[in-house]
Amino acid sequence: MAERRMVSKVISISEKVNSLSLFGRLLYTWMIPHADDFGRLPGSPAKVRALVVPMADETVKDVEQALADMHERGLIIWYEVNGEKFIQITNFESHQQGLHKRTKSKFPEPPNKFREIPGNAETFPSEEEGNRNRTENETATAAAHAREQSQLSNEPFPAAYRRVYRRDLTPYQAEELGAYIDQDGFDEAVVVRAIERAALAGGGIKLILHILNDYAAAGAKTLEGAIAFDAEHEARRQRGDPRTTRQSRTFDILNQLEKEFEAYDTG
Repeated sequence: MAERRMVSKVISISEKVNSLSLFGRLLYTWMIPHADDFGRLPGSPAKVRALVVPMADETVKDVEQALADMHERGLIIWYEVNGEKFIQITNFESHQQGLHKRTKSKFPEPPNKFREIPGNAETFPSEEEGNRNRTENETATAAAHAREQSQLSNEPFPAAYRRVYRRDLTPYQAEELGAYIDQDGFDEAVVVRAIERAALAGGGIKLILHILNDYAAAGAKTLEGAIAFDAEHEARRQRGDPRTTRQSRTFDILNQLEKEFEAYDTG
């Protein structure tokens, strides 16, 4: 297990974290460096107090209440296996570096009933699923390439989002994306392409909207137009066009901010 963990400054503006008590915020933050390479640690309130905040004035009962609050908000999964409690920090993988070197966790995985995290839109991957992430990304890249070659897709964009992100759009998100088709006259395949491009870049709904707005500004409302726009953008980037450099920097900043927000607050 690593001795150091990444804690982003974005944690200070997470609504979920800030909805905790002051002690809860401290405990949650301090649990992160004590978690193993899968984001797990003992879940007994007494053990958590002894391990994470041994010099705090708060009691075991205070720790128990803070853990319950975290679980309710989807910040952790607080679960029991064979009569023993454990903690799984949610979205742990998305914010830590060097996890490709990890070994099997000595703590059991959360039971299946907790795999869909309360208050969280994401499903936490198992160890085996986590180890397949690279292969899945390569598969997604190949699928996107095949789509470019065929320049044809009849897949509805909600189904594409479910396929790529393994979760459903919220009604509001579906309405936002649908407006590009119903109001702006986009081909549905263009929305599907934006979903796939955002996923390959590691972003979410904000990045999808950013890509679609770029297409709209360029008048690229057909799949052929979107592919041509992306190709021209890449060509300018390789030539070192300052306009493209600025746009890429904005794209990267937006992408990074979104990933940091989702790492701590996916609600």
